[in-house]
Amino acid sequence: MAMRRIFMGLFVLVAVPLGGCYTYTPLNLEEVSPLHEVRARVSLAEAERLEELVGRERRNPRMVEGIVAERSNETLSMDMSVASELAGARVQTFRQRVEIPVQSILEVERKELDRGRTLMLTGAVGAVLAAAVFALVIDEGGDATRPGGPIDLESRLPAGGW
Repeated sequence: MAMRRIFMGLFVLVAVPLGGCYTYTPLNLEEVSPLHEVRARVSLAEAERLEELVGRERRNPRMVEGIVAERSNETLSMDMSVASELAGARVQTFRQRVEIPVQSILEVERKELDRGRTLMLTGAVGAVLAAAVFALVIDEGGDATRPGGPIDLESRLPAGGW
């Protein structure tokens, strides 16, 4: 049971800060191209339309995130995440394509991996994992005995010395 708590704690330590590995860079709408992962702030009317269309409440309804599918002079087509499901050891994300009129987009930011933060987080997680393994492996008793009794170093040295 203690082992399970340790691994759950490690999972939380790893999973929670992973969102901090990304930064958002402001873009002009003309710079947005397909396959960019973006966050867009939309008008209130568009936010209400999208909430009704997608059928899911968001923390900030005026901020929409997704992967750009197409961009034209009139609309921005995005694949928005609408649900996630744990499938074995991986998370499967379900997306819905929505079209957002360009005039209702107030600002756009590109989501990018921050290599510095990711490297620091990876190092910190590695240190925590190493400490956890060290704590699990080291014998808490420290009496230098084996199941067969204490270790006799003299009987292990070759006859005649070194």
